[in-house]
Amino acid sequence: MAFSLLFFAAPVFSQNEYESEVPSRETEAQAKARKTAAQARQRVPFEGKQVTYEQVLADPDNIGLNFDYAKIQIVRGDVKGSAATLERLLLVNPMLEKVRLLYGVVLFRLDNLEEAERMLDSVREMKITDSLRGEVDNYLRQIHLRRKRTRWTASVTAGFEFDSNRNAASSSKQRLVADAPTGLGSSSRKRDTSFLGIQSFKVSHDLGTQAGHQLFASFDHFLQEQTVVNSLDLESFSGEAGGSFKIGPAVFTPSAEIGNIRLSRETFLRTQGGALRLDRRVNEKWVLFCNGRWVREDYTGISENSAAPQRRGHRATMELGTNYVLNPAMRIDVSGSLITKYAKAAYYEYDGYVAQAGHTWLPGKGQFLTNSFSYEMDAYDDPDFAISARTRRDEKYRYRLTYGAPVSFFIGKKILPKFILDDLTATVIYEQFRAISNVQNYTYTNSKAVVLLTKTVEF
Repeated sequence: MAFSLLFFAAPVFSQNEYESEVPSRETEAQAKARKTAAQARQRVPFEGKQVTYEQVLADPDNIGLNFDYAKIQIVRGDVKGSAATLERLLLVNPMLEKVRLLYGVVLFRLDNLEEAERMLDSVREMKITDSLRGEVDNYLRQIHLRRKRTRWTASVTAGFEFDSNRNAASSSKQRLVADAPTGLGSSSRKRDTSFLGIQSFKVSHDLGTQAGHQLFASFDHFLQEQTVVNSLDLESFSGEAGGSFKIGPAVFTPSAEIGNIRLSRETFLRTQGGALRLDRRVNEKWVLFCNGRWVREDYTGISENSAAPQRRGHRATMELGTNYVLNPAMRIDVSGSLITKYAKAAYYEYDGYVAQAGHTWLPGKGQFLTNSFSYEMDAYDDPDFAISARTRRDEKYRYRLTYGAPVSFFIGKKILPKFILDDLTATVIYEQFRAISNVQNYTYTNSKAVVLLTKTVEF
């Protein structure tokens, strides 16, 4: 009887083994995409003609040329240099409304909120177009938000996903049971589509210190409803709370977290844990970071997988990495991680080694393009004799391409109301995943395509 239970439990588990990683991975990926999208949008007002300093020197009294050069300086990160350029233009003609607007934005970027507000208010009192007035009001709103000690951010993401092998069926078209190969049967490869929904809510509170220490809390809800493979419907709820403390050039971020994952509408996993992250800025382009995380994982037996409690235990992760800015429009990220998983059953315990690399490009007009690649090797402690006498060794390769842009980039700014288009981003994702294992049940590939819309509101 016991062998019969193992016979049915093991193959099912091989299909949903990594489902517990999906919500946190996708939620984190969307958080990074929202941050990148915001950075891309912030550059839009300063994009324009490519002007060199030599051209300015050749025609120093050309206001248009100097104005374009000031915008180029902002894009390059030379905000103080841009302020000096704009000050010279205002000395020549203080009534240039676009110059005054840009100077107010530069003062805002330099955190001189009082002068920025005064400059923008003066522009608003001038006879300007409705479009320019809208820009002024937008920056005045941002100044108001910057002054608030408690800030709230909410985002809603919705879209569709296609998977070529949603149930992670073995590439060999066979599975092992006690080292005896058998057909996949109902577990054969299944293509599927799904609805994706991610809701995120975050609050941060400035402690009022000169260093800028903050407290924060966040909540995320993830939902993936399958069209065909309903047994792999996923839902998760997760919360995090912590603080960010600046000490010299370093930022310490301790946090605590909880989570609940539902698989096929049954509670599959509960987690509790904590993390400590350290970011150390070396210079304007280079940041080093270290991130340690510990999570207690409480798996629950469900109808799809009665053997899940054997994976109860905890997981510890240590990550070291760096971010380097190649130029104002490009950044690379590289990191390495060590994962140690402890479990009730030794055949679910493993040590994992992960290497990741990513590249981010902001081509302009609010667009962003990211490429990422990761390699993971997992070495398990003991064999699972219900499947194979071999001690399992896995290698996982994942490539992900993400392209995003404001919806207004595709349809213009007049089709939908401004309050809808503001911070509304379209994202397209392609991912290729391959797992190679010495136990054939865990060797499979999956191609994924995702289309998403994200609306973000800050207040």
